[in-house]
Amino acid sequence: MNNGKDELEIFDHLEDEQEAPQQFRRINEAPAPSGKPRNGKRLIIAVILLLLLALGVWRFIQWNNSTSQTSEQITAPVTTSPSSEANTPSTSASYLNGDKPQAVEGRPAADPSAVTIAPASKPEVDTKDAESVMRGFITITNSRDSAEPNDFERVKEWVTPYSAIEDMSGFDAYGNDTADVLPAPVAVEKIEVKDPTGDQPRDTSIRRSRVLETTVLASTGQKLRLQWEVTTMMDEGENWKVTDAQLKNWQGVSE
Repeated sequence: MNNGKDELEIFDHLEDEQEAPQQFRRINEAPAPSGKPRNGKRLIIAVILLLLLALGVWRFIQWNNSTSQTSEQITAPVTTSPSSEANTPSTSASYLNGDKPQAVEGRPAADPSAVTIAPASKPEVDTKDAESVMRGFITITNSRDSAEPNDFERVKEWVTPYSAIEDMSGFDAYGNDTADVLPAPVAVEKIEVKDPTGDQPRDTSIRRSRVLETTVLASTGQKLRLQWEVTTMMDEGENWKVTDAQLKNWQGVSE
């Protein structure tokens, strides 16, 4: 009886040995890691990459727009307004400083028949008044019907009663030599008598010096303002005569 029991116990021992590896495996086996944390990291990385890509595309678009605007500004044609064209110098007329070129006129030549100029007439002059003599002299020498020589001969004849200047050739301001400056016919529009400059002789009882700022108008519609320095002296009959007249400068008048 006892021997039979012992033999059965041997089988019980074998069962325990067979079950032990299974228990050992269950205890030491770690649970399989879940996939959720790994998927979350991948999602975050993907979002960051998308943001970086979007930022790069935005910066590229901004740079491209900036480059195209700069290129348009460089290659854009320069446009001129009517006012700038009106101020474009014309080579058809020059200003003079005495008898030398001073500058180019600041507007295009006008229509030669834009303005009607009345024929020159002999002004009334009071030879007992120095300023009246100055005005008469400047009016006659700056009013011309034409650039013909006979027209200038009439000028010399008209100023003879109150001119002591023997050589009048320097007063032919509108002859053929300067016809491109302000072509005749030309008329005096206004004369302003001003105080003399420091270069002119001082006034005495028998001498008067003045600056005559003279505005002349041509048939083209153009105007010039001429600055004359004139000196007169009284003769034995107490009549004033022009002894010196110099054209210092002239410039265009824009109106």
